[in-house]
Amino acid sequence: MKKILLFVSILIFGSQLFAQNAGDKPSGHVMKNYYMVLLIRSAQAPKMDSIQLEKIQEGHMAHINEMAANKKLVMAGPFLDNDSLRGIFIFDVVSKEEVVKLCQEDPAVKSGRLKFTVRTWFAQQGSCLP
Repeated sequence: MKKILLFVSILIFGSQLFAQNAGDKPSGHVMKNYYMVLLIRSAQAPKMDSIQLEKIQEGHMAHINEMAANKKLVMAGPFLDNDSLRGIFIFDVVSKEEVVKLCQEDPAVKSGRLKFTVRTWFAQQGSCLP
């Protein structure tokens, strides 16, 4: 988990450095706010059988696909470490409140299996992985 938090910190710090340098001389890059969500396994998650867990996972994936189809979610994925940090969402929406509402609609959050934290992330508009 420390490695993941370090990675996220580097992303955030690096984008802030880029933004500061961009102000020194025009670069043509447009910066904007995105919202980063860290999905966390809830310590108080209710016990469920495999059928219930499968249904929640199917709903979770359907919700992710719907948010992506609606162009609100621009990147998502699980962390492969088996610790409490379970996944990440990157949103391109108008407000943090909208992110919270979208996350609260996720079946894995509704069920109490996951909780989440939201961070505002300043990055180059249209940023993507190669």
